Amino acid sequence: MSTIRGSLQQRMGEGSLHPQPEGWGIRDPPRSQCNKWMKANYGKPIRRFIVEQTSLIQIVDFGELPVFQNAATFPAIIITKNTHTTEQNFLYAPIKRLDFLSLDQEVELTGHYLSNQAIDNDNWSLTSDTNVSILRKIENIGTPLENYISCKIYNGIKTGLNKAFIIDAETREKLISENPSSAEIIKPFVTIQPCPLNH
Repeated sequence: MSTIRGSLQQRMGEGSLHPQPEGWGIRDPPRSQCNKWMKANYGKPIRRFIVEQTSLIQIVDFGELPVFQNAATFPAIIITKNTHTTEQNFLYAPIKRLDFLSLDQEVELTGHYLSNQAIDNDNWSLTSDTNVSILRKIENIGTPLENYISCKIYNGIKTGLNKAFIIDAETREKLISENPSSAEIIKPFVTIQPCPLNH
């Protein structure tokens, strides 16, 4: 399944890049791409294509923001130029809100320029050169978790319908008051959030 998805993602990514008068650009009218390919294994072919065949100009990453209602799309806008360069220098703008008046202004406020270090291998680290250096140092002296535990790492539990299994504190208390044994099977739920740099 991942191979099929990876192939489709690569074709979609390369298919979005079309010759423009001054280079390569997003299809006209513009369309966004899912941002998952920037980190997932199935996105390696398109990441290599972009690094080896184009010059990155701008990445506008909306993360997990609900840009399109009732759809988890994880969009990103990628702008490239049809010239390969050995010295990438591009604007990366991680958008954190949708209540802005102008996308251009929001990109200017949140964007920062990144260099080759951010995209110099199969795993992109879209952060400053200082942070990338720290990350590389940790990788060089540390032991990867998969080697440390000597087994495969799995995704964990996937519910298929989160709202049927994830409840708030009020619902928890109500269920326990109606049936005290519910306390034994209702467990805390932990989500992954970005950790501030000073923590």
